[in-house]
Amino acid sequence: NVFLGEIFSAIVALHNQSDQILRDVILKTDIQTASQRITLNSGDQNDLNKIELAPDQSISRVLQHEVKELGNHS
Repeated sequence: NVFLGEIFSAIVALHNQSDQILRDVILKTDIQTASQRITLNSGDQNDLNKIELAPDQSISRVLQHEVKELGNHS
């Protein structure tokens, strides 16, 4: 549980399991509250650019959001 005023934190990871290079990859994450959709940014400037993931390459980001609204978030 996360309570009003606390920080919600999550780690999001992408992994290329294929034997092909993945091009134009963009990591975009949102959180949905009862009244709005909020884009979560990791603060990494690379997230604003399309990236390539080589075979077996991974990226991960830590995302945080201050809970300012009561109710379910998904």
